[in-house]
Order: sequence, then C-alpha cells, then structure tokens
Amino acid sequence: MSKDIIGKVREAENLIDSMKVELADKKEAIRENEKEKIETYRKELEQSLDGIASELEQERNQELAKVRERVNHEVDNYRRHAQDDYQTHKGELIQAGIKEVMSQYGNFSHEAGNNHRGASE
Repeated sequence: MSKDIIGKVREAENLIDSMKVELADKKEAIRENEKEKIETYRKELEQSLDGIASELEQERNQELAKVRERVNHEVDNYRRHAQDDYQTHKGELIQAGIKEVMSQYGNFSHEAGNNHRGASE
C-alpha cells in the first residue's frame, strides 16, 4: 500500500511538473502573442502618423502655393501701377530732368564764361 501511495505521489509530482512546464510554455506563448500585437499596433500607429504628416505637408504646401499666388498677384499689381505711374509722369520727369540739366549747364556756361574772362583780363 505504501508503494501505491508513493507511486501516486510520484505521478502527482510528475503531473504537477508537466503542468508547470505547460503553464510556462503558455505564458511564453502569451508574451510572444502580446509582443506581436504591440508591434502590429506600433506599425499601424506609425503608418497612421505618417499619413497624417503627409496630409499636413500637403495642406501646408497648398497654403504656401496660395500665399505665393497672392504675393505674386500683389507684386504684379504693384509693378503695373508703378509702370502706369511712370508712363503718366514720364513727360514731366523728362522735362524736369531737362530743366535740371539746362540749369546746371547754364551755371556751368556762366562760370566758364567768368573764368574765361578772368583769364583774359
């Protein structure tokens, strides 16, 4: 009878040991499964963030293009107005330039005449 009890105890110990090994294997399988889930989630999150970053970049580029277009339009308007103003006042500017040159030339002629007279006297 004690042999039966010892045999049953050994069977129970073996069963417990095999259950411990099985439990350890299951724990490891669960860890690996969780690691895979976490890695999959991380990759999905990265892809999502990349997508969001790409969308934001596109929006930024579109906004920049709109701003450039507005700036170019304003610059073109400014140039057009400046050209129109120049054409409008071109004659006046030329006349003012001629008067300035003539007044300088007149002063130069007058000074040259005085110098010439002074040299001959």
